[in-house]
Amino acid sequence: MQIAKYINNLGYRTHRGNKFENRTVEYILTNPVYIGYARWTPTHKIKRGQASTDTIIKKSQHAPIVSEEIFYKVNELIKHNKEIHKKYHKSTASTLHWLNGLIKCKYCGHTLIRNTKDFYQCSGYTKGKCLKSQMVKIGAIENVILHQIKDDFTKNLKINYTTRNNSDSEMSILISELGKMKEKEQRIKEAYMNGIDSLEEYKENKKFLQTQKIMLEKQLNKLKNKKNPSDNENTIKEQLKTVYNILIDNKVDMQRKYEVSHLIIDKIVFARDEGTLELTYKQ
Repeated sequence: MQIAKYINNLGYRTHRGNKFENRTVEYILTNPVYIGYARWTPTHKIKRGQASTDTIIKKSQHAPIVSEEIFYKVNELIKHNKEIHKKYHKSTASTLHWLNGLIKCKYCGHTLIRNTKDFYQCSGYTKGKCLKSQMVKIGAIENVILHQIKDDFTKNLKINYTTRNNSDSEMSILISELGKMKEKEQRIKEAYMNGIDSLEEYKENKKFLQTQKIMLEKQLNKLKNKKNPSDNENTIKEQLKTVYNILIDNKVDMQRKYEVSHLIIDKIVFARDEGTLELTYKQ
């Protein structure tokens, strides 16, 4: 990552005109072409630079620009570092949170990802593409966003609307989501009938799906009726209240909170230096 940042700061770019990232640097450092070998995977079933049992590496006729001694020392160091950090990487970034995928870096546009159990960090920074770490505690952002959502449905705030020209595609998405609801209802019913879920779990699951269904139907009706956006302000605030109550409910699992938050939140732009969060809802 440090090498990628250094190269980018010097103004160098890849042959496609993109910034270098950690994977680009690793590919260069592990590419045997620089020590006079050719590498070829006949099946072409793997991503660039990945090892495969089908990969063929043979001595070529071109002149090497790096000695084999340096090349193999570097590759041993890379392998050693990966072994050291293997346990760390397995324990991070995989834990689901309802904010996952929603927070964007204001400086480079990349998504903030889980760096440790309790912190987000700009994915562009981890790849060497962004100069801003944007390290922030997940709980801190969660509290601010929850507070803002509550303000938006409890206080007499002015809501600004933007008009989109893709109402037909949005309508298709909503209709598709409503169709999936029927499948989900059938699955939770089968889970109860087969003794997988208890009656209480079945009731809770059914109530949750019904809440999602109502929200989708309201959004669909709004598009069909093509009302003035200001006429739907009460409906919007009702939706925000419903989402808020789900997000603060400790009895609701994180997967459901994730689905609901992504249903209504478009993005959250974070700028650590300015101390700002810009929250944008979906139409």
